[in-house]
Amino acid sequence: MATTAVKNRRLLALLLLLAVGMFGFGFALVPLYNVFCDLTGLGGKGSDATVAGEEIADLRPDYSRRIGIEFVAMVSDRAPFLFKPLQKKIHLSPGELKTVRFLARNLSPQPRTVRFVPSYDPGYAKDYFKKVACFCFTQLPFRPGEEKLLEVRFVVDPALPEKVTDITLFYMLYDTTKAP
Repeated sequence: MATTAVKNRRLLALLLLLAVGMFGFGFALVPLYNVFCDLTGLGGKGSDATVAGEEIADLRPDYSRRIGIEFVAMVSDRAPFLFKPLQKKIHLSPGELKTVRFLARNLSPQPRTVRFVPSYDPGYAKDYFKKVACFCFTQLPFRPGEEKLLEVRFVVDPALPEKVTDITLFYMLYDTTKAP
């Protein structure tokens, strides 16, 4: 049988190894999170592809297919805003250029600046969702009580796998106002 001193040294070595492992795992979390978000399209990570007008002209609509696009607007806990899509769902053929509008209203008596972060479901649909214009590209200022109509102009690439019949585009509104 091992003596108490040997058992204590083994336990100490095991605890030190565990502490080093936890420290290393903490450093690995950020890259792992980024890979996860790139794969799933969550958190606004991954390719949020934009295209120029001439690139859209090269896309030929596939009128033999119809897909549904659902729009979801959410507001983070700290943002005093109303935010909603004016159309909850549309149907289109891949390759068709569409414009959808959202309404955002500052419910606060103070000026606010906000950012809109997109996510997709299924996550890989982000690679086929091509935005020409979007309110999500920049931070937007709002005066107290101000209401804005916001547009996203997009095309879904006809190369979208045929198994995909529905895409959900989520926008999360974050209040990025700097504290005084």
